[in-house]
Amino acid sequence: MSPDLVAAANFLAEEGGTEVLLAIEPGDGNTKGEITGKVPMSDKTVQKRLETAVDLDLLELSRGEPDDHANVKRYYLNQLGRVVLVAIVSLDLDETLQDYYDLQEQIDDDKNDLRAWLTSEEAGLIFNDPSTESEEMEEQLQQANAYPGDDLPANFDEFVSKDAPDARMEIMNQIEDELDYKSF
Repeated sequence: MSPDLVAAANFLAEEGGTEVLLAIEPGDGNTKGEITGKVPMSDKTVQKRLETAVDLDLLELSRGEPDDHANVKRYYLNQLGRVVLVAIVSLDLDETLQDYYDLQEQIDDDKNDLRAWLTSEEAGLIFNDPSTESEEMEEQLQQANAYPGDDLPANFDEFVSKDAPDARMEIMNQIEDELDYKSF
């Protein structure tokens, strides 16, 4: 029986399909626990992807190696799995996925930095001090290398001060409409 290549292609397009195949050592195979430790997804998702890969004849499941515990099962790339792995590597998809996860980690780090700054004393002084004048606020933001520029929508000063909390959503929509994304 020949493998269902369309189903295999669809599997690889699913979240985690390619990642699970990349996590398996071509010669030694891996246990589910080893694979789970290499991919950024839940145990349940890894288990589903492994079961699907076995069903699609991309992987073989067998008893563990002599050094493994008695009940351990290992997943091995079979012939189709090896061919697909070669294709993944030849397309540099493995490197692209690693870049993606590195960028995702950087995004998470940057979001945490933003969260920390917004809850810091510095941000509190800039945004919560009602005595802070518009020019003073601009100067503080410039010093923090965060001044967004002069071509902001009307009412931006109200947005960054706490004088108009009910209008913030409307102003945010104006900001999105008026900013020129091409300059980024």
